[in-house]
Formats: sequence, structure tokens, C-alpha cells
Amino acid sequence: MGQKANLQTLRNSLKNPLSLATSNSKIISKKLNFIKYIIQLFFRKNIIVSELTLNLVNNQLFLNLILFFRSAKLLAFKNKKQKQDRKNKEIFIQKKFLLLFYNQINSNTIVFNSQILNYQIKKSILNFLYWKNKRFINGLFSRRQFLFFDTLKVSSLLCENLICSKTFLTVLIQIFRILPKRKHSTFFVFLKELFILLIEELPRKKIKTTLKGIKFILNGKLKGKTRSSTNLLRIGTIPTQSISKNIEYLNAHAYTIYGAFGFKLWVYQD
Repeated sequence: MGQKANLQTLRNSLKNPLSLATSNSKIISKKLNFIKYIIQLFFRKNIIVSELTLNLVNNQLFLNLILFFRSAKLLAFKNKKQKQDRKNKEIFIQKKFLLLFYNQINSNTIVFNSQILNYQIKKSILNFLYWKNKRFINGLFSRRQFLFFDTLKVSSLLCENLICSKTFLTVLIQIFRILPKRKHSTFFVFLKELFILLIEELPRKKIKTTLKGIKFILNGKLKGKTRSSTNLLRIGTIPTQSISKNIEYLNAHAYTIYGAFGFKLWVYQD
């Protein structure tokens, strides 16, 4: 009897066949961890790193960052303080990162490229999601309204395949982590309506989306029960028997006062 192949590992090998065969894989992994640590220290919790790629060629370092800035409380005081321009923000980020990496990384030249995802959000999709999910602000997002706006922004970027699905899963974990047990059911209602809007309602409004299906599984002691249970949400189609399809699988854990909860997410994009 032969061993069964895992479809997820086969898909990853097709996307990046030389990911494990490179000679500088250990060096690159160490420097990626260092870069993520510097980002967390410098920006604290105001930024999410969607994608981070690092290449070393002939003692030259090529760094590409795709960033998502969270909604801060300073946005409520737009009339008092002027917003920074797009070019000023990107130049400010590049200068700070170059100064931090120049002394820590041994390379002759550093080529740095940053991309901010907040400027790619479409207002039409954001307004549509806001008016459909406005009723969850007081119930599910009480005292966390800025987290509600971040989820709408990330989901609008996800339906256009502009952001990694890992950032979407991290936002879901942040929503669930502080919820009391009586609001676990409303969390699933919110996710179900959000997935239906992204996959079914947006194409009816003649808005182009790349999402074809989402599958979400949550394991844990839901609603404060003594035994763990699993809840499944599946909207759209997710072909699990084909290798060539663009399906992302992610798993993570959320640690709460009721125990550890396991999150699993499948995202199928065209």
C-alpha cells in the first residue's frame, strides 16, 4: 500500500518548487524572523504584515513588504489634524526600515519595496458591507468599532485577491478572542452573512470578485460547554480533488478564558 499524498503540500510545491531546495533557506528564514520582530517593535499593533519576501542574490538583499494599517483612534479627529500624503508615508517607512536593516544585515546593497493596501480599498464594496453588517456593531463589536472597520476592509481586499488570507484569519481570531460565551452564536451569524455577501451578493451587484468558496471550521468548548464541539461554515464551492485550483488552507489557535480554540480556513479563489 502506497502512502496517500496530501493535496495541500502538492499545491504548495507546484507554486514554489524551489522553496526547500535553496542553499540560503536557513539564512533567509532567520532574517525573515528578524524583520518581523523589528516590524512588531516599530509599529507595535498598528500594522499587519500581509506578505514578506526576502531574496539574497550576489550579496544583494531584495525586500518586498505588503502592509495593512489598522484603523487608529486618531482617525476620529480628522478635522484637527491633517492626514499625511501617500508619498510621505511610503518614504517615511522606507527610511526607517533601511536604517534598521543596514547595521544588522551583512549585504552591500538593499533594495526595499513597500506597498500599502489601504489605498487599494474600493469604497463601493466597503459601503455595501458596512450597511449590510451595521447591526453587529453594538452587539459583537461593542467598544471595538475600529476592529469592525478593519474586518470590512480586510474582507473587501480578500474578495479581490489583494491580501493574503492569513491576515483575514488573524482578524477573525482577534474578534473571537475577547468574546464572552453568550456571543459565540452571534459570531457565527456574522461570519455566515459576511461570507454570503462576499461570494453571492457582490456578483449580483455586478462587482467583480475572485472568491468562489470559503470553508471555515472552529473547534473548542463553545458557549462554555464542558465538551468541545465543531462548527462548520461552507459557502460556495471548494474543489478538494484537483491540484491545479488556487485553494489556500490555514490553521491557527485562539487562546481565551474558556480554553484554546482551533481555527481552520479554506479559501478558493479563481
